[in-house]
Amino acid sequence: MNIKRLFTFENLYIAAFLLVLSGIISFIVGETSVPLTAAFTSNLSYQTLFETIILFFINVLGVSGLFLLFRTGKANDVRVARTYLFTGLIFIVVWYLLIYELYYTVA
Repeated sequence: MNIKRLFTFENLYIAAFLLVLSGIISFIVGETSVPLTAAFTSNLSYQTLFETIILFFINVLGVSGLFLLFRTGKANDVRVARTYLFTGLIFIVVWYLLIYELYYTVA
């Protein structure tokens, strides 16, 4: 793979969007009394580094599901379009379930 194609404006924008969505600003700006080795906190006022990393990968899963749904309309073959559709829907359902588990049951 060509390394120049990896650092296009669109890819950098999506990476910045995912970082903001995962709460990197909250982690950097927020004053926390929790050690960096803590996994999750029950307080929504601050966020740990581990929680930010986990949220980043969960959001990558959701955005990739949305991207697969976008690719469904551009596929020429019906089998490929159905594969994109069902895989994208599964990614989005798993994304919602993980976000629900993270915010409403871990506390």
